[in-house]
Amino acid sequence: MKNILLVLLFLFTSYLNAQSILPKAGDFLSDKISTQELIQSSMPKIPISNKKLTAIDFDSLNASFKGNFPFTESYALAMSDAGDLAFVGSGGGIFVTDISDPQNLIVLSEIRTRSLVDYCNYDAENHRLYVCAYFSGIEIWDLSDVYNPTRMSRFPTEPYPRSGVVYSGEYIFFCTNNSLWSLNISDPYNPVIVDELYVTGVLVSQILKKNDIVYIVTLNQGLKLVNIADPLNLQLIASYGFISGSKFNIDGDYLYAVNSSSASLTILNIIDSMNVTIAGSLNLGDYPENIEVFNEKAYIAKAGTNGGLQIVNVENPSSPTPVSFYAGDYQFISGMGDYVYLTRNSLLSVLNISDPLNVQYVSVEYF
Repeated sequence: MKNILLVLLFLFTSYLNAQSILPKAGDFLSDKISTQELIQSSMPKIPISNKKLTAIDFDSLNASFKGNFPFTESYALAMSDAGDLAFVGSGGGIFVTDISDPQNLIVLSEIRTRSLVDYCNYDAENHRLYVCAYFSGIEIWDLSDVYNPTRMSRFPTEPYPRSGVVYSGEYIFFCTNNSLWSLNISDPYNPVIVDELYVTGVLVSQILKKNDIVYIVTLNQGLKLVNIADPLNLQLIASYGFISGSKFNIDGDYLYAVNSSSASLTILNIIDSMNVTIAGSLNLGDYPENIEVFNEKAYIAKAGTNGGLQIVNVENPSSPTPVSFYAGDYQFISGMGDYVYLTRNSLLSVLNISDPLNVQYVSVEYF
């Protein structure tokens, strides 16, 4: 039995050694290889354990990020309060875009983050962009020189800081899987977590802030309201079963939510945070993805083959009324004044909505 094992080992070793000289795909055996060389090459070699090993050392502390090309589909879109800049998420990056002339969009600079950009929010007073980078954390970028953005810091977080980031004074607030966090950014180069509040056992869909209240929509546990007046002591003040899994916008005393699953618009009266009620609703059909509300109109981005921009009159929140529909394929939306900006895949589209009954195409930018 021992002899049989030795023979098998010899044959297997010969086979492995022979593989090293066999032709690779597309190669041919050279006619210079002799029969003797083939036999010698198939003979057993010195065991690897008898050879001197070379240690390869790598110190990660000396590693530094040199660059990448992260741009791909858009998963985020934001605007400056002045309406002159758009921040177009594109894969793991952001295109800082001048939209002061909607017919002539100009990319001013590129931001390259460490992960997929799921949300961003621009602080015009401090010229900073706060970014939710999927599976990476929160990044703070200095846009004092809009042509040359520089990263001030990155704060690593638990997974999914993707539902939004809002700011108030020297603090920013964001959600991970289940919690709302407050981050002190008085030194934006060295942000410090000051509090965490567990709010849900499921994923968070989106967050927005109005005054000292952060509104949090969860995947299937409804709406949560958190008082952030004291960032060191976040307080959950109310929970409601409304609008689970929705994307929403706040305008005045009302919250407007769209849900792609139920294909509906739901309007909540939030005058009294301790007594939020449903003010009105409307069946939208197909796949409403996101919503922006201004000019007493709700502008709804809808995706897919029957997608487009749906405009709803919400002057009377208790009785929202369809106004018009412009065919397209849109997912994210921002806007003000006479224009809305929409992204889907790698396109940024601009539509003129000055006449809601006659929406006009303005321009499109490919990223």
